[in-house]
Amino acid sequence: MNLNPRNLIAADWTTDSQGWLGGVRYHDGSLVELGVTAAAVRVAVCPVGGGLTVFDLTGDVVFGSTSLVGGDVVVDIWAFRLAPESEAMMAMEGGVAALYGGSLREDDLAGAVQRLCVKNAGRLLVTFACVTGEFSVLADRMSVEKSGY
Repeated sequence: MNLNPRNLIAADWTTDSQGWLGGVRYHDGSLVELGVTAAAVRVAVCPVGGGLTVFDLTGDVVFGSTSLVGGDVVVDIWAFRLAPESEAMMAMEGGVAALYGGSLREDDLAGAVQRLCVKNAGRLLVTFACVTGEFSVLADRMSVEKSGY
């Protein structure tokens, strides 16, 4: 896989009111790279039909996963700008559960979402739903690049 930055172009991404990510191709794409450091997470997906979409999440990042198998398939992605009064808190529950590695009790999930939104207002919570599970990243910024489509 050639992830040469000269082959990638910046892509604009959007979300709907429930955080579903749009504007770039990824649905049912193969997860071909997942790199995690203390300062960045890089996710590369080969969407159905070809090409490459690369998500770079940067800043003070936190990574968590409920389950993940190499060569997994990315089904959906949600991105939320955290705020204490977010209307999409219920939609964030799966992502927060993944961020904590599935260790939260069901009855504490809503409270954990609220605490995360207050403590990390202005930051991004991005959740990648895969066939085998989910993984989430808490980050300051996300850039998306694409190639081949």
